[in-house]
This record gives sequence, C-alpha cells and structure tokens, in this order.
Amino acid sequence: ELRADREHLLRKLEYKEEDVREHKRHAASARAAGDRQRQGKEGLAASTRDKVHEWISMKRALEAQVSLLQQGQRAATSELAAAQRATADARLEADFSRRRLA
Repeated sequence: ELRADREHLLRKLEYKEEDVREHKRHAASARAAGDRQRQGKEGLAASTRDKVHEWISMKRALEAQVSLLQQGQRAATSELAAAQRATADARLEADFSRRRLA
C-alpha cells in the first residue's frame, strides 16, 4: 500500500512538474508576444515622431516661403504705387503742356 501511495505521489509530482513546465512555456510565449507588441508600438511611435518632425519642418519651410512671398508682394505693391504716381505726374504734365500750347 505504501508503494501504491508512493507511485501515486510520484505521478502527481510528474503532473505538477509538467504543469510548471507548461506554465513556463506559456509565460515565455506571453513575454515574447509582449516584447513584439512593445517593439511594434515603439517602432510606430518612432515613425510617428519622424513624421511629426518632417511635417513641422515642412510647415516652417512653407511659412518661410509665405514670408518671402509677402515681402515680394509688398515690394511689388510699392513699385506699382510709384509707377501710378509717375503716370499721374506724366498726365498732369501732358495736360499742362497741352493747355500752354493751346
């Protein structure tokens, strides 16, 4: 009877050891899956950071272009006003000359 109890306990121990090994395999698999997921998230975060920096750089470049275009527009507007004044002056002189000749 002691032998039967001993064999029963040995079998029970083997089952428990197998359960422990299975648990370790499952834990290792879960850790690996967690690591893969974390790496995926880190990769996505890095990619997103890179995109954000790229978009910020593009935004700054576009803002610089807008500034240059606005400066050019102001200069062109100033030149146009000067040309309009010169044209008005030339018309006045022409009118004055016509009246004097008439």
